[in-house]
Amino acid sequence: MWIDDVQVAAQIFVMTLGVSRRCFAVAFPRQRLREWLGGHERAFQHFGGVTDRVIVNNAKAMVLEHTREAVRWHPTYADFGGYYGCRPWARAPASAFTRGHT
Repeated sequence: MWIDDVQVAAQIFVMTLGVSRRCFAVAFPRQRLREWLGGHERAFQHFGGVTDRVIVNNAKAMVLEHTREAVRWHPTYADFGGYYGCRPWARAPASAFTRGHT
């Protein structure tokens, strides 16, 4: 993306509500956990509340390991979900059917 006369790389955080399809997006310089958490918080503020479930696409900052048996969440992200009262859910790797359209 261009900021003034300088081209910079940007990572776009997007949260889309499942039923209404309302969308929130914000750009960050990186995809670290801090940016992901900030994106979630800003989306919750934008929507005026917290969703019951958050579906993530196995981002390495949040999902440490995803097997058929279980998802191992980054402890800070798991605590974040508990604090806000939302349940994180990681879609199955390489599964187009669970990209927020379930």
